[in-house]
Amino acid sequence: MTGQEWTVWIVDKLFLVVLVPGATWWATYLLERHRQQMAFRTEFSKEAVRRIGETWSALRDMEQSAGDLMKAALKYFQDSSNIPNDQALERLTLLERKAKERSRVVREMAAQHRFWIGEDFFSEVMAYHNRIVDQENAIAERDMASAEALWQQRLELRALMLSFQEKLGLKNVKPIQH
Repeated sequence: MTGQEWTVWIVDKLFLVVLVPGATWWATYLLERHRQQMAFRTEFSKEAVRRIGETWSALRDMEQSAGDLMKAALKYFQDSSNIPNDQALERLTLLERKAKERSRVVREMAAQHRFWIGEDFFSEVMAYHNRIVDQENAIAERDMASAEALWQQRLELRALMLSFQEKLGLKNVKPIQH
């Protein structure tokens, strides 16, 4: 072997000695970075799902309170046409307070979780929340014709919420029966 061949051979071997471990280190680095990103995304998604679930649960509680309030209001107005019933009025007032409290919880929770639940879900939650509040206000004003019309509108909006629920993959959540 001549001097030039030796030089090529040494440079070739040095190149392989540096290239193989360098490539191995770089591949390991990229793989570890990818694993970290996936772990972060997984934890982020878990937290987002938890927050969506909390918000959805609070909204369903509010919906249940509104349904109870509507039923009590209908009963009160049907019964009170003949005889005033203080006990029914007291129950109606208690349900109104409960509904207002749950409304406040939904509003605060949606605002707190806005980042996690996303703008689409936030707007849907607030639209549904506002429809329920409109119905509750009509009941509080003892305007049952408006309350019943709002009830029908809320049922239509509820169908939209259920389709949004399916888009979120919350298929195992049972709807409230009215």
